[in-house]
Amino acid sequence: LKEKLIKKTVKAKMNKLYYEEDKKVDIENLIGLGSIDRASINIEEMKDKSISAKYKDMAISSYPARITYTISEKPMIKEIKFKGNKELSKGSLKGEITLGEKDFFDDLKIREDIIKLVDKYNEKGFIDAKVNYETEIDTQTNKIVLIFNIYEGKKAKVKNVEIQTKAFKTKKIVKLMKNRTKKIYQPKEMENDLKAIEAFYKKNGYSDFKIIDSTVNFNEDRSEVFIKINIEEGKKYKFGAYTFTGNTVYTTNELSELIDFRKGKIYNEEKLNDSIRNIQEKYADKGYLKAAIEPKKNTEKDSMDINFSITENNPVYVNHIDVEGNKATKTHVLRREIVQKEGEVFSLSKIRRSQEKIFNLGFIDDVNPVINPTADPDMVDLVFDVTEGKPGMLTAGAGISSRDGLVGTLALSHMNLFGLAQRLSLNWNFGKRVQDYSISWTTPWFLDKPTSLGVDLYNTRRYKPYSTTYSAYTERREGGRINLGPRFQDDKYRLNISYTYEKITIKDVDAIYKGILTEGTSVNSSISV
Repeated sequence: LKEKLIKKTVKAKMNKLYYEEDKKVDIENLIGLGSIDRASINIEEMKDKSISAKYKDMAISSYPARITYTISEKPMIKEIKFKGNKELSKGSLKGEITLGEKDFFDDLKIREDIIKLVDKYNEKGFIDAKVNYETEIDTQTNKIVLIFNIYEGKKAKVKNVEIQTKAFKTKKIVKLMKNRTKKIYQPKEMENDLKAIEAFYKKNGYSDFKIIDSTVNFNEDRSEVFIKINIEEGKKYKFGAYTFTGNTVYTTNELSELIDFRKGKIYNEEKLNDSIRNIQEKYADKGYLKAAIEPKKNTEKDSMDINFSITENNPVYVNHIDVEGNKATKTHVLRREIVQKEGEVFSLSKIRRSQEKIFNLGFIDDVNPVINPTADPDMVDLVFDVTEGKPGMLTAGAGISSRDGLVGTLALSHMNLFGLAQRLSLNWNFGKRVQDYSISWTTPWFLDKPTSLGVDLYNTRRYKPYSTTYSAYTERREGGRINLGPRFQDDKYRLNISYTYEKITIKDVDAIYKGILTEGTSVNSSISV
């Protein structure tokens, strides 16, 4: 650890005041470097010197201080070894752990890695696997060999699954489970297996289905697993009539369009939940973010009547909107894509449209809107948490065309130039018969208006052949294009205006084409809408 880094990290500076509370901050910052195990600070008065006059009224001592930092560095991991692993390779185990060679020894991370290794063994059926660690340290170099000692135990497989079913064949229910007969036993999947069984029953008419309990037993050497699940299937229902109460913002007809199930069809809890979600999203689009929809079931008959009891509550307004997670991109570049505005009623469709517009910039990998409550129950703050992707790309290639023969290609593109969402692309096509250069630049917002501005420039020179060995003439095209594209009504309508200018030069005309082609230069320009 270099002394220069320590001096940069701590608050103590030559000829500057150093406060008592700075000691705690310094120790925290030093430990935070990751390579320091312990740190202490000693302050010693230098009584043979005096402090500067400008600090006399502020300092608690009239003498300057010598501050000594004593640190203990963590050893570096020289090598990682695994002992006792017969069923899993060293490579697969290394892939599970966080620590690597040349990392600093960290007891907390090692314990986390042990949990990961045990989980890996459990996943492979070794339910009794145990892992501990030991170290071998070279005191001269302060480097260690980290050794994971592994007890694998026996691999456990599911011998039998017992479920007392009436409505369906046991085999059909067991197929829903990952822990089924002859498969490796995965204890962490048991909860998901039970949820899968419950979801299946409730999707097929059994609204009252319950799992009473489940047990897992082993044979003597713990290589075979016996699973027993006790269930209560209940009665099978069909959907009956549905009604709405408490709705004032939307009519019954408007809400009925959001229902995913129909009367007389087999009860399906998934479709019921989808219907509730549709209603909640409909209300959220008008600001009723806290609207509560409670389905009240009447199960007195074979068909299930459902009343959607709605408590609309007050509409919610947006107080403040912020953007987080952006590092390269300027915040205003992302904010201008947000159609939900501060002070407006919360709108779910506007939030989703904002997500879409930010994502469509092309260099954002993920957009996650977060709704935060405020002191006012009818106001919320919005945060758009973004994850930036790689904005640039360099590609190279080669190909053969009947017109130009063998052609090489080199292209460089950037979708977020200067963090302003501006796009720049450079292309070069080269070969014996062609030299083609082009550059293109586009900004999606011009003069802070939803209007794109683009400029394209190109320079192409081609040797036109009339046989495989001779060129008939040389053609050179130089020019450019300016594109202006205003957008209206949240990009619903677009207008594209282009001006093109091109200069074409013909030269080196072979004698066979004299009289057919004339050497010289022509200019074309056009405007298109």
